[in-house]
Amino acid sequence: MRSEQIFLSGNKLGSPMKATGTCIFLTLSSGFILKLERTFYVPSFSRNLIYVSRLVPFGYSFNFKDTSFELFYNFECVGNDIL
Repeated sequence: MRSEQIFLSGNKLGSPMKATGTCIFLTLSSGFILKLERTFYVPSFSRNLIYVSRLVPFGYSFNFKDTSFELFYNFECVGNDIL
């Protein structure tokens, strides 16, 4: 990745991206390990962002309810939480 690439967030400010790659860091309470492909590493971010639409091509789907959601991988429920 070229060092001049930036990530534009909602406030329209650019944050430099250091790298892209696969990140295996999120283990759900069900024991399922969420593997994030083509992830951007932005050191200045204090929170992680996971775009739902970016997970769909990798076999993930979602069911959103009034106050909760369910995460599915290959049609099997692997996690849920409150919104």
